[in-house]
Amino acid sequence: MPPSLDYIAVILYTSICAQGVALTLWVLLLREEEATVLSSSSFMVPVAAIIFGWLILGETVEPKVLFGSALILAGVYMVNKV
Repeated sequence: MPPSLDYIAVILYTSICAQGVALTLWVLLLREEEATVLSSSSFMVPVAAIIFGWLILGETVEPKVLFGSALILAGVYMVNKV
């Protein structure tokens, strides 16, 4: 069964609005900060997903995921401090 027109409209609206907000915030932040600092923050997306998955969805966080998150945090810290 193909998706309904309402479903397609909701998906398009959500994705276009989310992308518009994200791009607008990115451009505004680029005026205030260097691109290297902002680009390193994109590595924080998986870490945020892990945290929200644990808090909201009750997902189990394995030790290897914590180790990987610690490496990401250390890398972002070093890029921004050096």
